[in-house]
Amino acid sequence: MCNGVEPAPPKFGSPGKAVYGYDVKLIDEVTGQELRGANQKGVLAIEGPLPPGCMQTVWGDDERFVKTYWSTVPGRQIYSTFDWGIRDEEGYYFILGRTDDVINVAGHRLGTREIEESISSHPNVAEVAVVGVADSLKGQVAMAFVVPKDPATCRDSGGSAQARGRHHEGGR
Repeated sequence: MCNGVEPAPPKFGSPGKAVYGYDVKLIDEVTGQELRGANQKGVLAIEGPLPPGCMQTVWGDDERFVKTYWSTVPGRQIYSTFDWGIRDEEGYYFILGRTDDVINVAGHRLGTREIEESISSHPNVAEVAVVGVADSLKGQVAMAFVVPKDPATCRDSGGSAQARGRHHEGGR
């Protein structure tokens, strides 16, 4: 969190506002247009030029650097971070996850962030992370790690979480 002309108090879950010298934008992944409204989900990107000494190339492969990071937004030469993000009414950014973080479950490409958003909509979920775990039948399965807001409200319906995991593995 960088303070500039005036103090910028931190917000929980946000890395803060854009640092001076960076022209940070949220871009619609399909149209490449800038999203100007608050709380719209888009790809976090930085309009060039970048500040001196900042990400000048990929070691030994300038062409790959340009193709990977500067050519992914349709119709724009803009640096893509490959992160989903939103910006609130006060200009604070919130990183939602990677745009390329997908798992392949039985031939279906599922975005881990979308699964996390669904689980986190439960009123007792404080944090959640979803990862892909290798599975001999489906390729990968989604595994969610959840932190409850109030653990006392969680019921244990048959042993430890580890024991329940072993019980459910056979029933895939």
